[in-house]
Amino acid sequence: MPYRNYRNIEASFIDYISGQLTSDGWTGIRTEKAFAEVYKGTTPCICISMEDSKSTRREIGSTSYLEDILVSIRIFASNDGQRLDLASWMLSKIYPGIDYYEYTITNGVISSKVLKGRINILEITANKKELKNTDNLDAIDRYRHILSFRCRIELI
Repeated sequence: MPYRNYRNIEASFIDYISGQLTSDGWTGIRTEKAFAEVYKGTTPCICISMEDSKSTRREIGSTSYLEDILVSIRIFASNDGQRLDLASWMLSKIYPGIDYYEYTITNGVISSKVLKGRINILEITANKKELKNTDNLDAIDRYRHILSFRCRIELI
């Protein structure tokens, strides 16, 4: 069964970031889709999630819409230096945009991955340490960073 638009966005980001981490020499960093999965392993970990969508009519009288999608990437780092390094690295990788794929899943496994366009970043809405008073937090939450951005899919 093919994924719908939002799941394709998340999967495209997960695949892209996982590949970029490997090609740039980062090791031992997990990428997850579900927030709960982050807590089942160790840091560092990157969690990608589609947060919401804002649609506006393309033009008066039209039945077509432009959809801006808010995506959040949470970095769960092992220390503050790693948090800053990963945030800076991540921003440099996603800001130019990434390929958008359509995935088909069969028995829980990707059976097809087809390039369908590009995910373009329109606006960075957050780039900050997510939690401020971290003294009494568990280690996994102490060095959390959030990158949020609005993006739009350009189909080919």
